[in-house]
Amino acid sequence: MFLKIGGFGLLFSTSVSYAMSISPVLVDLTPQKKVVSITLVNTSDQKLRYQANSLSWVQVDGKNHYQESKELLVVPPMVEIAPGATQIFRVTPRYPQSNKVEKSYRLILENLTAEIPSSSIKANEIIFRISHDIPVFIAPVHQTNISSRWLQCKAPTGQGCIRIENTGNQRIHFSDVHIQGKDWRQDLKVNDTILAGAWKQWTYDLPSNGSTPIKIQLKTANGMIEPVQYP
Repeated sequence: MFLKIGGFGLLFSTSVSYAMSISPVLVDLTPQKKVVSITLVNTSDQKLRYQANSLSWVQVDGKNHYQESKELLVVPPMVEIAPGATQIFRVTPRYPQSNKVEKSYRLILENLTAEIPSSSIKANEIIFRISHDIPVFIAPVHQTNISSRWLQCKAPTGQGCIRIENTGNQRIHFSDVHIQGKDWRQDLKVNDTILAGAWKQWTYDLPSNGSTPIKIQLKTANGMIEPVQYP
């Protein structure tokens, strides 16, 4: 998708000149649903070109790591989408699955549309070419287990640190972290995912009484999760 922005002086206007809608923005593959369709609609008046690439996604030492992967089959791998047309990409595991832990990937739909000639770009306009990055998950073949634990970690003076470990076999996605101590509470506004078997950590300002946390809660789309404190 290209985003076209124009402005002059104190007047500012935006318009999407090469628009593309996409659905869904997250893919869950399960033993019962082995193929998922992603729909792209070219709502612009220009032909757009996309290429599908897949990356494995792991988290090591609290950081995301990506590597090219052939474990997902995406059809078609490359396509040109006419103005006003709809294109469906089908995503499925390339090989039979026997995983006990959820697998995670990123599907990159890369926009390869040719650059617009500079002579066609008006003054005070900026054009962005945007690709789509879609999380893809392959569920465990057996029952899923959501569990987690938390512990304190090293932090600079005047701050505390909590580490949350995903001890289950499926990702945990949350939008807030609630830290509760004796007579105090702090809410960390985060929107993050911890993959199965991975961990992430955050620092926060210690309360004036210097007491340590006694309870952690994660706000998820399905309600609150309370990780177990690790001794």
